[in-house]
Amino acid sequence: MGIQATETLNFASPDIIWLKVPTSQIDIFNKFIEAYDNLAVVTTFDVQEGILALWVTPDTKNAALKIIRYLPCQVQLIAQPPIDKRK
Repeated sequence: MGIQATETLNFASPDIIWLKVPTSQIDIFNKFIEAYDNLAVVTTFDVQEGILALWVTPDTKNAALKIIRYLPCQVQLIAQPPIDKRK
């Protein structure tokens, strides 16, 4: 079904892990996450600030949190979602 044009995304969803990654490492971070099939989907929320949304399921959230700790990237968890500048 997907998201309808009239629906809005819930950026405070517990199924989104918000991260900050140096902009030079966004691509490699994305590739590492893609290597773990069906773990998560990475969305770049703000490329200039290096803000990423890691879309997970309740079943993959803990695994994703463990994996990102060991990636050779500088990853900072963000406690709350950033303000949506696209409005």
